[in-house]
Amino acid sequence: MNERDLSRRGFLATSASGVIAKLLGMGLPAFSAVVETAHAAQQSNRFQVLTPAVAEDLAAITERILPSDETPGAKEAGVIYFIDAALAEQMSGQLPLVQSGGADLNQAIGGGQSFVSLAAEAQDRYLTEIENSEFFGFIWTLTMFGMFSVPSYGGNRRYVGWELLDFQ
Repeated sequence: MNERDLSRRGFLATSASGVIAKLLGMGLPAFSAVVETAHAAQQSNRFQVLTPAVAEDLAAITERILPSDETPGAKEAGVIYFIDAALAEQMSGQLPLVQSGGADLNQAIGGGQSFVSLAAEAQDRYLTEIENSEFFGFIWTLTMFGMFSVPSYGGNRRYVGWELLDFQ
């Protein structure tokens, strides 16, 4: 294993610990409700509440949080579909936060450009600027849920998140 693999594995393990803390903070009933909705999204490739433009931007954000390189990332895990399913029902109250946060991000980019249209370096720069915002925190949390949840709950397709942690 090279140094990059170790640092990525360490990051993922630390992130998974953060997810567990978030889950405990949400309480079992709230997490259970999200899980039930996300279960329906596991095999879906259609969006329930996200428009294609919002979904593209959110997918790009999740792919910067957990990129695909030598190992699978948010894209392969189907994280965007997990997020859409959560926002469709149990977390529907957060949909305005997601929509306005994405719109604010694209407004900050300006020039009629959207987040997804930017190069990776520019995407990282904009995400660094908003990393302490409620919007980014919420998307980060749902990205981790979608990556590391039980696959039957809608994310972590083909167990790619668990494989990154050597958890089977």
